[in-house]
Amino acid sequence: MDILYETVAGLDVHQKTVVACVRKRQLQGKLSEQVQTFGTMTGDLLRLSDWLLKEGVTHVTEAAWAASRTKNTYLGAAYRRLAPRRGKKRALVAIGHTLLVIVYRILTS
Repeated sequence: MDILYETVAGLDVHQKTVVACVRKRQLQGKLSEQVQTFGTMTGDLLRLSDWLLKEGVTHVTEAAWAASRTKNTYLGAAYRRLAPRRGKKRALVAIGHTLLVIVYRILTS
């Protein structure tokens, strides 16, 4: 399996909590994993952001996987268009990026 990114995080978003799992590739080639739970209020999300930055996370995925499986949606169609050409992992990263851009624009407008 090709390693695309050394440090990544997965988020499981619920109504009152966000569970974050950070996976890092160590120098010996082994994976380390840390899991923390945060609230969904602004201060909690800022602590989540600080923790992800401190851990050196470069890519986050959560809804990208779910979005890639949807039918009759823009993101599902984009995934199905990208996956054959770029591979499933890179297509998921692209969908995750699109989701983050959408969320950023919503939060800053």
